[in-house]
Amino acid sequence: MKRWFKRIAIVSFAGGIALVLLFVFSVWYTNRSDFCTTCHYMQPFYDAWASSTHSGVPCRDCHYEPGYSSVIKGKLRDMNQLVKYWTKAYQRSKPWAEISDASCLRSGCHETRLLKGKVTFGEVIFDHTPHLDQMRRGKKLRCTSCHSQIVQGEHMSVTETTCILCHFKRDDKGQNVAQCTICHTPPTMANSGDEPPKYDHTRVVESGLACVRCHGSMVVGDGAVPRERCYACHWERDRLDLFHDTELMHTKHITENKIECDRCHLSMQHKSISKDQAMPECQTCHTDFHSLQLDLYVGKGGIGIPDLPNPMYKKGLSCQGCHILHPDPGAAHVNGETFVASGKSCEPCHGKGYDRLLKNWNTSTKHKIDAIGTALVDADKIRKRMSGQAHALAVADSLIGEARHNYDMVRLGRPIHNIVYANELLEVSGSRLKEFFAQAAPDYPMKVIVGGEKLVPSNCLNCHIGIEKIDAQVFGLPYSHQRHIIAAKVPCNKCHSNQRRHGELIVQRRDCLSCHHSQEERDCGYCHDIQASILKGTQKSLPLEEPDIMYSAGVGCRDCHELPDRSIVKPVPQRCVDCHDREYADTQREWLNEFAALNLLVRENLRHVEMLPAEPLRDIAIDQTKQILKVIDTDGSRGSHNHFEQMRILEARLQVLTDLLAKGS
Repeated sequence: MKRWFKRIAIVSFAGGIALVLLFVFSVWYTNRSDFCTTCHYMQPFYDAWASSTHSGVPCRDCHYEPGYSSVIKGKLRDMNQLVKYWTKAYQRSKPWAEISDASCLRSGCHETRLLKGKVTFGEVIFDHTPHLDQMRRGKKLRCTSCHSQIVQGEHMSVTETTCILCHFKRDDKGQNVAQCTICHTPPTMANSGDEPPKYDHTRVVESGLACVRCHGSMVVGDGAVPRERCYACHWERDRLDLFHDTELMHTKHITENKIECDRCHLSMQHKSISKDQAMPECQTCHTDFHSLQLDLYVGKGGIGIPDLPNPMYKKGLSCQGCHILHPDPGAAHVNGETFVASGKSCEPCHGKGYDRLLKNWNTSTKHKIDAIGTALVDADKIRKRMSGQAHALAVADSLIGEARHNYDMVRLGRPIHNIVYANELLEVSGSRLKEFFAQAAPDYPMKVIVGGEKLVPSNCLNCHIGIEKIDAQVFGLPYSHQRHIIAAKVPCNKCHSNQRRHGELIVQRRDCLSCHHSQEERDCGYCHDIQASILKGTQKSLPLEEPDIMYSAGVGCRDCHELPDRSIVKPVPQRCVDCHDREYADTQREWLNEFAALNLLVRENLRHVEMLPAEPLRDIAIDQTKQILKVIDTDGSRGSHNHFEQMRILEARLQVLTDLLAKGS
């Protein structure tokens, strides 16, 4: 018996050891990540894990919480899953796994290193802290609320679908989580780094303009929850009756269980729909009402030229950027109504002065539109009187038809919607009409302006069409864009820069002089027209009666202002000695002092007259005196140009002012 019991004890001990070893081996083997593929339906999930950033982390580290008790619970849960596999119960629904936050934050993994501070997610700066430490839309989020297996082939990845659904679903509990600047930093010159932004949003930020003002609707879909989706997991009536308890639904599905958002919600997209449909909301009520404006804006539909979209369209600017559409009650509100855009529409984004562009565009296209319209009427009359071969008539009809198509597109679509494309369309219309008249009426006085010299190509012309017809004042002198950018082929960036401020004038007076004063034949009066007209006695703003005595004697500008080395100077009294006696220097100084004293006396009396009670004679005298003084200041010669006439005019002004003061006293 002792020997028998001894054998039983040895066998039992050996069996226990074997069982322990088998248990340890089973635990070790089943903890291997490749063991998961024993169930064939796990193969896609295993492949996704193997190619993910977590491929170096064993499956057990995520699927079992830290601690031995969690391992035991996990093994029991796995045994239950094994039973489902053999009984094929898994086919009823997608395999599910609960990953707790404790698994993600275990020692050696994420802990807190990614939860403090901001990280980059695509083009968005993301911060974990407010998402995990605070209630979001009234819900407590978990790591797996965003990191999940939504996309087949990606393991524990974050897709934008989850972010968009949470941020843009209409009811945000007053947290304003749909505000664009939460995730996007408006690009400005200050934060753009080395590469300047396509558009500097500094003025937009300072003005507090809503992003939807220009970018339009940025959300596609509404993220609704069809009730039918509940039936994929539930069939109990008592559960289905809780469908409208939104808070309970999110607590059960998000906070307590990891259910992907798209299992219940329809998907939403966050993108600009302006480029696909520039008038996404108007067409519902105004069917095809603005089709020509849209065609011109997107730069398509013209005859004889390639498509040429408006640069603003290519950047995603929708109609409401300028027209302020009806407010969208579900997004950031844009207060206002639909209205005809004006220059004021440009200023909130581009600053003061942009309304001048509209005037320039209208000026540069109006005469073309009017001329082509007149030519089309005449072409129709001539066509009615034509007779001959069918081919010639068909060609005439084609030329007139193509000209009218482009003409109507610009006239009805309004050239402001795409000024560059509009001018190209009018060029084609003019060319077609010229071709028609050359065949049908060679003597027709065609007035349509087409062809001719082109401006120097530059990006500036995308907006500043017609600038060649605009004159300006630079350094107190008249400036012609026509003469510089067409005749002289001077590029825009020679004088202007966008580096610090759009269109900033960077050219200096000496830069202009280095070109103009180096020419062999100088037309001084072209730039210095006020000085030349005073010298000649033709200045309309001054009551001049005679030309300067020196000018009458044949003395020109260069005789006083040009030195022997051909350099240009501002003459001093000593300059007179070169042609006259030495006493002329003293005479010139006396003239300058005499003029300065009289000029000062007129200004002092003008200041006293402005203090008198307003009346017609006083107001007229003030306006006339200011106009005369302005011209004299612009002249800058201190009376040297036509000295006696300028003295006479100032003396007359002084008399008028003193009479008014005497009357007022």
